[in-house]
Amino acid sequence: MKIHTLENVLGNVVLFFPLGVILPLLSPKLRSLPGVLLAAILFSFSIELTQYISRHFGNYRSVDIDDIILNTLGAVLGFVLMGKRLARNYKWQ
Repeated sequence: MKIHTLENVLGNVVLFFPLGVILPLLSPKLRSLPGVLLAAILFSFSIELTQYISRHFGNYRSVDIDDIILNTLGAVLGFVLMGKRLARNYKWQ
């Protein structure tokens, strides 16, 4: 595996890890795995769609389904490892 590929994979996962931690704290509707999963997919898809549209205006960014998959994986890992526990202990006011 080339270093650039490894950086891309880890970068996409790490980029969305905080989303999986923060989303359950923002809304009770996002305290479940399906909720975080759907939000991560939609958010990542919107980024890729913006990159696709901006290519027609001279932007160099490429569009890749792997980015959506890896971003979603990062958010799910954030939720499973930390977000679920933090949301359970969080007191809503």
